[in-house]
Amino acid sequence: MIARTIRTIALGSVAVVLIALVGCRGAEEATPEVTAVTTVSPEVSATPKAPPLDIIPTLTGTPSPTATPPPATPTGLWVFDLARGKRVVLFEGSDLLTSRVEASGNAVTAAITNGDGVTAVRFQPDGVTIEEHANRSSIISTPAGEDRFYLDLSDAEEPRLVLEHAGEEIQLEATRPREGVSFSPSGNRLLTLSVRPTEDEGEEVRTYSVHTTADGRLRMQFEHRARVGTQPVALWSPSGRYIADEGLEGLLVRDTVSGRAWRLGPGGSARWSAGADRLLTITDLGRLVVVSVPELDGVDLGEIDPTAAVQFDRSGRYVVVTEYTDRAARSGVGTRVLDAVSGAEVAAWPGRDASIFAVGGLDPVIALEDGVAAVLAASTGCDGGFVLVHPTLSLEGRCIEGVNPRWAPNGQFLIYAREREVVLLSLSDDSERVIASNTPPANEDQGPLLRWSADGSWILIQWPWGPDADLGALR
Repeated sequence: MIARTIRTIALGSVAVVLIALVGCRGAEEATPEVTAVTTVSPEVSATPKAPPLDIIPTLTGTPSPTATPPPATPTGLWVFDLARGKRVVLFEGSDLLTSRVEASGNAVTAAITNGDGVTAVRFQPDGVTIEEHANRSSIISTPAGEDRFYLDLSDAEEPRLVLEHAGEEIQLEATRPREGVSFSPSGNRLLTLSVRPTEDEGEEVRTYSVHTTADGRLRMQFEHRARVGTQPVALWSPSGRYIADEGLEGLLVRDTVSGRAWRLGPGGSARWSAGADRLLTITDLGRLVVVSVPELDGVDLGEIDPTAAVQFDRSGRYVVVTEYTDRAARSGVGTRVLDAVSGAEVAAWPGRDASIFAVGGLDPVIALEDGVAAVLAASTGCDGGFVLVHPTLSLEGRCIEGVNPRWAPNGQFLIYAREREVVLLSLSDDSERVIASNTPPANEDQGPLLRWSADGSWILIQWPWGPDADLGALR
């Protein structure tokens, strides 16, 4: 059993409910005192910029579109090397495919499913197969690559989560999770997930377990109720000490050392600010607040609609808000960008619907030296495309014919799908290059899934999209 103690702390106009969890971790570690602090502007650590792509060579060897395209391959996974202007085929076939770029940025993992089961494959970006295993789901490695986990599907009735440390299988203590979630940033802890139904057909209980990677020891467990069919969202903080999770109870933070939990409010975002243990929460009082953990001091960004979509941009410097422009009538949707420290509005784009996050993936807005740039949902007069805004290139509201735009890590390039092509747009000179042709999409509206490597040197191209293609919550 887990005992819970609940109390409320007032942060100016912000109410935060604290839930102390006692049980799994034990009493050997003292629980630190949490003190309410008035509004303080915390420091923000910007994400280091990727090395600039100084030269985009004239591309050779890329097939050109023809009047009569060849028959579409149902499934494909390509890498395009920008430095060499070369396309590498990792996989083509008719099997169900899911893939991801590893945290190290040096490999691609894929799960290939057909009538005979699932095969996990790891590729180097140049197409060399690192390893291949039948009856395994996609292999997830730590950033250093020393430890990893995967789901062993040898027994279809009892799939088994396997953790490997230093090349040896580690038994996970006191739990039988069916799904792996993620390693902590340092790789020394593993967060796993198991799910069980409830009496309510529309709900389920998700149990999360934190294990020490080196020995599989169970350090703590927590659970929450969630809607059936929604994506599990439980993310490690940059320090690797805290986990933010979303459920029917709201937005909660768990301390993996002391076992304490904080309920920050009924809504918000479990995505942490880059380089700092800070979260965005929409409080019970309808305020948008940047909350630092564990101090719980906050920057109040003002009143907000409880249904708004909020998140930090990739750098952690800005907050992206998509909400009703007329709150009283609950009509009209717009997007605005706020400074995460001062709360000042730095950009606003009315009339863009809430699909901004679907249009631009996890990062529709990106911080540049001169302001912010964004890819937004198409408006009237821009059917079948997206809208691009940029602070210095006179691209305010430019309509681009294409789908699935994704910013390069350094913000200097944008890739998107157009019909059966992948296009690279250089923001330095506003020029376009077709870097891949004859990419059969799942459908003409969706296009292939596009992902950048961490250093911006290569692009992963996949079609059709897998079930967890670009959600990012479990990465």
